[in-house]
Amino acid sequence: MARIFHNWTLLLALLMAAVALPVVAQTAEPQPVTGVVICAPDWEPVIGASVMLKGTRIGAATDYDGRFSLKAPLGSTLEINFVGMETTEVVVDGQPLYILMMPRKFWNGWVCFGGVPEGLFGRVFDRFGRYLSGATVQVLPSGRSTTTNDKGDFNLMPADVDTILRVEHPDYEPRQGQIDGNCFDISLDPLLVRGQVVDENGEPIIGAKVKVKNGDGIVIHTDLDGCFSYWIGLGRTINVSYPGYTSREVEADCGTLMTIALKIDDNASPLPEFISCPQPTHKPLTSKQ
Repeated sequence: MARIFHNWTLLLALLMAAVALPVVAQTAEPQPVTGVVICAPDWEPVIGASVMLKGTRIGAATDYDGRFSLKAPLGSTLEINFVGMETTEVVVDGQPLYILMMPRKFWNGWVCFGGVPEGLFGRVFDRFGRYLSGATVQVLPSGRSTTTNDKGDFNLMPADVDTILRVEHPDYEPRQGQIDGNCFDISLDPLLVRGQVVDENGEPIIGAKVKVKNGDGIVIHTDLDGCFSYWIGLGRTINVSYPGYTSREVEADCGTLMTIALKIDDNASPLPEFISCPQPTHKPLTSKQ
């Protein structure tokens, strides 16, 4: 009798496993996953963030709108990484994902090659992963300070009373935090410049060229309201131009919305008149009868 009961129990367990197996297999099937990655401080899209299916080599990178798409099973975990931001993990639930990334806080993750220097040491970079030279690193309340070298590195000996580390750069938002440990990896957010290009009557100029003078050839065009925006970390001096107007060179101002007025250039060559093209004289091809 006990043997018969054991066999029935085993058979029942096999039947339950057979019923559950298709559900498990269906859940493990990779599903299309879409989403957008946003930076918390300014709510701007994060371009080039790495979105990986955790524990695998399957992944994608966000585009210029911060969007991505890949395939992953329901219930799996995505790991999102970007230089200067905290690593973020989200669970795939079958819905479009809205992923918010936070700037990385001071952390003891910077690797010092060779001998470890005394005091505080670290590296300063921006949200694009570029090392920042000339940044001022200061400890408070003593006020002792130093500047970063061409690789963004610094080394500073604090006083016994110092508890705060502050980092400043003229083109970036300052950051400060509690001293915890002695090595730091510090990311600064560049200042955002906003402006509007108008004519002499105050009317917006659509499609005006705003070129940042940093040698990289970065060009921004004004929108339907004549407005533009860019990170000041790309350069402080901008050149504004539009056909038929005298170009202007101005220094970026982060305090307010910049208004840049262009004057009509009396010496500019007139735009060519519209020339109508004559109709073709040849007969159109027709199919054979």
